[in-house]
Amino acid sequence: MTLEATTSDKTTLKTEALTLTTQLADIMITDNKIEIAKKIYEQNDVFNVSSKPARVRTALSAALVEYRSTNLLNCHASAMDQLYHQVISYLPEYTCWLLLSNGGMVKSSRIVEYYRLWDGLDKGGITLPLGQRTKEYSLKNGNEIQYFGATQLKNPNFFHIAKLISTHASTHLTLSKSNSVVEKILGDGWSYGSIKHPDKILYHLENESVFLITPIGEFDDTEGGAVTIARSELIQKCYGIRPT
Repeated sequence: MTLEATTSDKTTLKTEALTLTTQLADIMITDNKIEIAKKIYEQNDVFNVSSKPARVRTALSAALVEYRSTNLLNCHASAMDQLYHQVISYLPEYTCWLLLSNGGMVKSSRIVEYYRLWDGLDKGGITLPLGQRTKEYSLKNGNEIQYFGATQLKNPNFFHIAKLISTHASTHLTLSKSNSVVEKILGDGWSYGSIKHPDKILYHLENESVFLITPIGEFDDTEGGAVTIARSELIQKCYGIRPT
């Protein structure tokens, strides 16, 4: 995989950290109780995906955590932060990857193929976190085209990630230890029968050691959080027993 490194400014990172602290000030920054759904394709009281993708054969599990706040983005950020650090405490070799697409198949044109993904998002006013970007991948179907790419985040700012997902829903937060797995997901691409849980991404969760973290809760909810989906043994390893 070709990685295009983007440099980070220390002043910018310090400002981002102070901003995140201020934005999270109205909620208690403590770990909330994590609930487990052993089989997400079966009805349960924690979390389920309503329709099982045809290619998925193995049961996937999920870990969910919720927070209460007057700002839903704060809930999303705190929950994603907690779920992320729980994985890292057991699997420190894992890092954050934001998988992105332009949102779906669009009619191909000289302008579309000129801007592709990264420049297209920038032109559309989408600000991405600083990180290492992969090359752009594309899928064509007749005269339509869709672009994919990923950004690796070594020091994720979860409020910025939550805000990005809220403004550009075709953003998916994953945790992976392998560049090649991310490359495989991008090479296959995905469509949007489900905006939060695309079938092809769920298929890769079944076959690879990858976590998908998505925010939960609507804009007018007083509670919100996040859920992470992965193979059952990974969820059990990272969330079944807390580290001491």
